[in-house]
Amino acid sequence: MEIRIGDKKERISERHLLLVPNGDTGSEGKVYIWNKKALKIYSPFRNKTVLDKETASIIARLKINRIVGLDEIVTNKKHQMIGYTMPLIKDTVNLFDGLSLLEKDILLSEIELLKEDVTTYSEASIEFNDFGSYNTLLTKDGKIYFIDPGSYEKSELALPLLEMKNMESFNWFWFGIISQILRMNISDLNHYKKTRKELLVRYSSKQQFDCREFLEREMEDTANLKEYAVKLKKL
Repeated sequence: MEIRIGDKKERISERHLLLVPNGDTGSEGKVYIWNKKALKIYSPFRNKTVLDKETASIIARLKINRIVGLDEIVTNKKHQMIGYTMPLIKDTVNLFDGLSLLEKDILLSEIELLKEDVTTYSEASIEFNDFGSYNTLLTKDGKIYFIDPGSYEKSELALPLLEMKNMESFNWFWFGIISQILRMNISDLNHYKKTRKELLVRYSSKQQFDCREFLEREMEDTANLKEYAVKLKKL
């Protein structure tokens, strides 16, 4: 298959590409390793809205910390966008096991860097539609990355409203992470549901809550999310 990566023509076939772990993204496309980068090629039978050229060009210019954008647009012979390249994140560990034991100060610092990126994307009028653990990577040295901007969209919302919406999605993503780690440490389902319900009330008690402030306050006497989950279990 002949493709163009940026301004360069490349001829590739799947036998020349190494599929990254968990690189099959279903009907949206597949992700491969190509020249030390991640290369995503859309499936021709995808059923989801995909990134367009205009939005991709905006994202490629952003300077970010941890919400990985894209490097170059990939097109076919007709100059139609069929994918993109992204930085390749290496040396990753199991997300939930790793986050459970990540030191509190490192966790809070990483969340702050991610929040800065949410603001950067919002200021560029980019809306997030795909925060999820399946698009989140944790490296051995404790860095948290959000990858794959394929579902990000250009928004017409005014900046204050867009940033509020993006931050709300970000905050609820972290509630999902906390809930999963809580479930890992509470075997009894009824006990878990009761504890999670109480946690939800505290987490969303403010109209504009902040996951970092919440965790900094809640984890004051615990070293990591596992210890925090165990503390909640005993309440």
